[in-house]
Amino acid sequence: KQSVHHNQKQMLSDWTSGIPVTAECLPVPVCCFLILPSQSPAVPPDPVQTVQHLSASEGLLYHSHILSGIDDGSESAAESIKILKLAIQEGVSDIILTPHYIYGSNYACNNKDKRIRFEVLQELVETRNLPIRLYLGNEILLCEHILELLENGECMTLNHSRYVLVELPMNNELLNAKKIFFELVSHEYIPILAHPERYHYISEDSTFFEDLIDMGVLLQGNYKSLLGKYSKGAERR
Repeated sequence: KQSVHHNQKQMLSDWTSGIPVTAECLPVPVCCFLILPSQSPAVPPDPVQTVQHLSASEGLLYHSHILSGIDDGSESAAESIKILKLAIQEGVSDIILTPHYIYGSNYACNNKDKRIRFEVLQELVETRNLPIRLYLGNEILLCEHILELLENGECMTLNHSRYVLVELPMNNELLNAKKIFFELVSHEYIPILAHPERYHYISEDSTFFEDLIDMGVLLQGNYKSLLGKYSKGAERR
């Protein structure tokens, strides 16, 4: 496995969308880095063309909670614009907006409604001539309905690519998680598991993450975990 640290800005080229997905994001609202397997995921055709060095001016933030009024992120369009301006100052040029999607909860804005909010924010960006490109996605809480939700337009992958950003419950173990990941991969999705270091119920000596990586799942750690923001356990993991 290869840990990608903040001074090793690299990208994953997704041929399905033509948009580079950076392996590390600059210090704006949600900061993250990818933990890459030593070999590309074995999902034909291979979506991972190469891993290259990426300059800060080409940075893409692929996990963010900037789209307002949908989840526990930005609360208003004005706050979203303020966050985007900070991101631009830090060298970010492209952001995938990934609001939470939690089936059966208040955080379950469907693709149609997300698109409306996205277009409003996009218009504000354009009228202010902000030099940043926005794309749409989700951070989806893994559940047994995820394939149906993706295919029915309730939630979405990262910019309509095969990459899908998912998270596990923070406090309660999902016993059939591996099965659901396998189903996603079998349907030619490439899951990216958000902040694996924060799931305290997964033992440090567990083979859980190794099994996921063997399937072709990517892991995305929160940069602030390295600084001990969440817990000592998350920092250690």
